[in-house]
Amino acid sequence: MAAAAASLRNHEPITEPPPPLLRRLSFGLQTWAFKGLVNCALPLMRWRDPSKFQQFAPTYTKRYDIRPSLECRVFIPSTYESGQKLPLYINIHGGGFTIGEPQLDDPLCHFLANKFRYVVVSLQYRLAPAWPFPYAVDDCTELSLAVLKDTELPVDYDRVAMGGQSAGGNLILAAVQDPRLLPQIKALVPIYPVVDFSKRYAGDFRDRPADSEGQGAKKDILRPISDLFRWAYMPYYQDRTDSRLSVIYADRASFPSSIYFIAAQYDKLCCEAFQMAKKLVGDDSLKEEENWDKNGIRWERLSDAMHGFIEQDWKRGSDGEVNPWSERIEGVLSRMAAWLEAVFQKEREPVL
Repeated sequence: MAAAAASLRNHEPITEPPPPLLRRLSFGLQTWAFKGLVNCALPLMRWRDPSKFQQFAPTYTKRYDIRPSLECRVFIPSTYESGQKLPLYINIHGGGFTIGEPQLDDPLCHFLANKFRYVVVSLQYRLAPAWPFPYAVDDCTELSLAVLKDTELPVDYDRVAMGGQSAGGNLILAAVQDPRLLPQIKALVPIYPVVDFSKRYAGDFRDRPADSEGQGAKKDILRPISDLFRWAYMPYYQDRTDSRLSVIYADRASFPSSIYFIAAQYDKLCCEAFQMAKKLVGDDSLKEEENWDKNGIRWERLSDAMHGFIEQDWKRGSDGEVNPWSERIEGVLSRMAAWLEAVFQKEREPVL
């Protein structure tokens, strides 16, 4: 934790006292009601249309002694041949640290494994508010280390990346700061990540306007839930500049040399993700609306997209499709895979 601790020395702690009792009760009731609704809806979705989910099922599931209550979902390419060593992609799901499950990322993990021939391991972590910060970070750190020690996986451990969406993007950026994990990870792919709980770098909500025909207007989907997730995940009096919580406060040495930020135009989190990407590069002239690649940091903002665009696009896919995404989303994932391959290749080049 030395790197993470060092990154805080130049920042005054930012803390918040507990909100008034009635507001706490309101947050608690809303959060647990929302969790209950989601926990009922997910199995119902799988029951109503099992084939749509079964086609993306993992090759197998596994539990590690370090966290025996948490299930890891392992995806091996269908074209895998015995003896091959493939790159590893460790995936961490989103859900505001409060809801969700690894199964929601099965279509993504299945696609990455079979389209680009990765071994993909999708991690589970304990959820807030029962398990607030830093439990999820610790779970993801320890499970990632366990995966990297797993000799049964057909993995080339010189080609390892981590990726995650939303809260998952935060957790990969937090977990990798552990000095045991950092040297083993070559690249990170945070997708519309949460990076700032201090509110110093946060932007406003971004509603998508209607098109020229008056169609397509949508509220930023984080509007009704961001305060609930924030309340659920952060303990009272927690320092908001802790770099494992607000990862934007971590210094450059706390991360791998290669990071690919993928963001959405109409997403409150876009602003803070861009501020972090720009901060890591050290160049204030960079523009959010432009895609760029500089000093190992790559930035891509998908225009006219909203938070969660990967999951939303999959929901529009038709039943029975091996690839459930639109051409646009497949393009994003293809660019990500090509970038990872270039990173792995560069890491293998001898130093002259």
